[in-house]
Order: sequence, then C-alpha cells, then structure tokens
Amino acid sequence: MTASSPIDILDTLAEQHERIRELLTAVETAGGPARREALDELGELLALHETGEGYLNGPDGGRAGTRGTRLTAELSALDADGPDFAARFARFAAEFRAHAEREEREVFPAARAAHSPDELHEMGNRLLKAERAALGG
Repeated sequence: MTASSPIDILDTLAEQHERIRELLTAVETAGGPARREALDELGELLALHETGEGYLNGPDGGRAGTRGTRLTAELSALDADGPDFAARFARFAAEFRAHAEREEREVFPAARAAHSPDELHEMGNRLLKAERAALGG
C-alpha cells in the first residue's frame, strides 16, 4: 500500500489479530530457537497493536492494552521450553484469542459506527507511521 492510500485502522487491527493468532500457534507448536523467534515477533507486534488500540480507544484504551506487552516480556524472561512457560503462555494465548474475538464482534462494529471513514483513515495512517518508526524507516 502506498503512503497516500488510506489505511483503515479497524482493517489494520483485524489483520494484526490474524497475524497474532498465527504467532500464538507458532509459539505453541515450535520449540527451541523457532519458538523464541516467534515470541519476539509476537511481542513486537503486540506493542504496535496496542498503540493502534490506544488511537482507537483514547488514552484509557492504551493503558488497558499494555497487559499483552507486559506478559510477553515476562514470558520472554522464562525458559521457552520449560514447564512454567507452557502453562503461562496457554493462559495468555486464550486471553488474547477471547480479546480479539470480542473486539471483532463488538468493539470494531461500534467503532465503525462511531467514527467517520476519514477518522478511521487518519488513525490508520498514524498507526502506519508508528510502525515505520518502530522498524527504523
């Protein structure tokens, strides 16, 4: 997508949900370095996703969203192949999946009704800029 193309924040957040679900599965099924790589990517994507939720939900939404970033940091400190990791990650993954389903079913339709397309595009473009900044570009 070009920089001048409108980026709808709700579409972007839904796409991120799908990628996060893929990464959750990768962490659940992989081992060793592949699990660690998936977990690292998951942490980076969750931080970006929570930024987008903050744009959409205002200041309170951003604070509520930091839980995922904090939990991935805690999980990263554990032995990714140890028993404590598997149990804690399973709880985290279930919580995220429920969160994403609720957002897609309830929050996103309400946000689409509450915001104009221009507002959704402006927030989406802010998120794209944040993503570029996070990637160093």
